[in-house]
Amino acid sequence: MAEVLERLRTCITAFLLIAPIVSLSLSLIPGESIAYEHHGFIEIDGDSEFLYDDSVISGNGTAENPYIISNWRINGSYTYGIHIKNTRACFAIKGLAIENSSFAAIRFDNVSNGRIEDSIFLYNRGSGIYLMGTRNITVANCRLYSTGSTAILIGDSEGVNIDNVLARDMGKAVYAEHSSSINMADCVFENATSAIISMSHVRNSKIQDSILRNSVFKGLELISVNDTEFAGNAIVNASTGIYLYDSHMLYFHGNMICLSRAAQVQATLSSSIKWNATYAQGGGNYWSDYFGPDLYKGAAQDIPGSDGIIDQAFVILLGNVDSYPLLRPTLPDTLPPLSVAYVLGEKRAGSWYKSFAIVVINSTDDFSGVLNVTYSIDSEPYVEYKGSFMVSNSGEHIIRFRAADRMLNCEIEKTIVVRVDSSPPVTEIVLDGIEGQGDWYLSPVTVIINATDNESGVASIWYSIDAGSTAQYSSFFTLSDEGYHNLVAYSIDMVGNTGAIDLVQTSIDLTYPELSINEVNGTLFTSLPVRITWAASDAVSGLDHFEVSVDGESLIRLPPARKQYEMSSLSDGDHVLTVIAFDKAGHLIQKEISFKVQAGIAGILISNMATIISLIVLIAVIIFAVIVRNRRKRRR
Repeated sequence: MAEVLERLRTCITAFLLIAPIVSLSLSLIPGESIAYEHHGFIEIDGDSEFLYDDSVISGNGTAENPYIISNWRINGSYTYGIHIKNTRACFAIKGLAIENSSFAAIRFDNVSNGRIEDSIFLYNRGSGIYLMGTRNITVANCRLYSTGSTAILIGDSEGVNIDNVLARDMGKAVYAEHSSSINMADCVFENATSAIISMSHVRNSKIQDSILRNSVFKGLELISVNDTEFAGNAIVNASTGIYLYDSHMLYFHGNMICLSRAAQVQATLSSSIKWNATYAQGGGNYWSDYFGPDLYKGAAQDIPGSDGIIDQAFVILLGNVDSYPLLRPTLPDTLPPLSVAYVLGEKRAGSWYKSFAIVVINSTDDFSGVLNVTYSIDSEPYVEYKGSFMVSNSGEHIIRFRAADRMLNCEIEKTIVVRVDSSPPVTEIVLDGIEGQGDWYLSPVTVIINATDNESGVASIWYSIDAGSTAQYSSFFTLSDEGYHNLVAYSIDMVGNTGAIDLVQTSIDLTYPELSINEVNGTLFTSLPVRITWAASDAVSGLDHFEVSVDGESLIRLPPARKQYEMSSLSDGDHVLTVIAFDKAGHLIQKEISFKVQAGIAGILISNMATIISLIVLIAVIIFAVIVRNRRKRRR
């Protein structure tokens, strides 16, 4: 998206800047209709062939009445669209459309006194215009789009004038070698995959009032170039603005160099490079990243007052100084900067960043340069952007930003949304069942695991039971095994944050305690105290306590180890002892025993009846024995 916006801004800016100086016919714009007639490949070799070629519609070859080749549309399924060689007659190629040539749309070899005007060149795979060994050639009011190699190629030529030409989307816009008096004015060259203008072994030339824009390589490449002037040009958005090698006596003034300082100029083995005109002639150049006050004026910049020249000279490179750097662009700057924000970090689902995000704001202004960039996070005040910054607070944040250029054109506020999840999810284990005493449940337990995450959301929940294997939670489940259990659960959110472990310990006891009273119902007790004993156990939670009651009176609590109860103040008669056993989970079981107490004289008799009967029987036996003995004595 940023690239599309930049391309749109490129086109708008180029149009605004060149509208006053480029007056090409609207018929040259792709898609507009024009009364072209189709023609095949045109080849002219020597002046005489102008007289016979059917592409020539008028003229006699003089300066006042040149031969005219006009209003043809040539589809270059040929090597060339037009190839002219070995001529000295005056001629003009006007209002042509040439497309899809494989080598060059137009080629001149050993040609003088020719003009190419008001023509359009589309999708030519080689060069648009190829001039080799030419003299006194003019290219004016032409447009060249999508040229595979070089839009205008010049070699071994002299006196080539290029005026009011737009070349867009090509390898190089202009390449000139071993030539002199190459003059360019009022041109726009943009979107090159190599150097926009490249000159090698060229002298006595001039490039002025032109825009060189958008190159992944160099804006202006000068190799062994001498005695050449560059005035009023704009070099915008190139990896290197001006590249000099073995070049001398060059004169730069009134130019706009809209690049970072490191990319502005590279110079090797070059000397006598003049970077400014005199003060009276208007000074030096505009450098987009060079700032300074304008408090003085005059040739020595020592008279109070402003004059549009920065007070201190700009040292471009060692030995290369612009003595009068311009405060403002040489071309009008009415467009604000363009800012694009990028977010870096570990981006996960739903455009959320894990833990933190780094925000980078890239602002460019191709003419006057960026003055400052400011930004705001959420509702905080704007602060100056000095470099990438971190957003680490969890939540959704609105980043607002804008830039202003040195002409105080201010960009409309832009916003991006940054979502950061630095908080882990929260996990909670919920148990549902019949609650007993303490942590015990008296029924199977339903386990529900809930997890919440206020930012990116919960991705998964994991749990284990009693140190077993970990499983992913999908729905509630039931624990029914009796005994103690340890439940562990945690959750992971959508960006990978792992929440704290929730540990719950619970116990299940589904079994009632066992209880049996040792005495049987109806037992008679004839002495006090009366002692009742019992046996009890609980295999799961264990016995907690007993409660006993005599004849429905208040319950008396007994510890679990005491499995008997003595009653020392019972009245004679029937009684009921109730024994209740409780386990630690809260289960209880109740047993009763009925018994009788007879503790008076009768009770003593009853309790000693066997002894008494034995004594009576013994006494009776003794008495009987005595009587029998006495009777025997009498008989004698």
